[in-house]
Amino acid sequence: MKSLTLYSCALGAVYEVFGVLSLCNWVLQALLGGTGLLEEMVPGDIGLAVVLLSVGLSLMAAAYYYTHRDHIRTQACMLVGSGLGAAALLMQLLATLAAYLDGFVVGEILAIHEVATMLLRVDSLLGALLLPLLVASIRLVRASTAKAS
Repeated sequence: MKSLTLYSCALGAVYEVFGVLSLCNWVLQALLGGTGLLEEMVPGDIGLAVVLLSVGLSLMAAAYYYTHRDHIRTQACMLVGSGLGAAALLMQLLATLAAYLDGFVVGEILAIHEVATMLLRVDSLLGALLLPLLVASIRLVRASTAKAS
């Protein structure tokens, strides 16, 4: 459980960094009219920033509750945070598939660069890193609910 909590906290910190970067890119692009940092990987989107920041806070809260020996809330935070991150991954994969199929229907073939850019966004990459944590947290929650009953 300790290694999962450390992994959760580390990924939460990475999510927070990219969430702040996405927020900064949004401010630079929308309000100041400039260009952002790593725009192709971390677009300046307020919705993405909210998702990244909420996933990061949920994952980092698991470490907080672990230090206070509240294992139920630790498991809940890991489950919620990794579930939100997996949902963001699924949404990005579906958006990439929709863009590809739209190009296929219209008769325009998407360049491999465009598909790769959509797949290499921060929510896809970090979501893929969260999948092992999601599986492990589901197992932990199942084991703790089996002990309780």
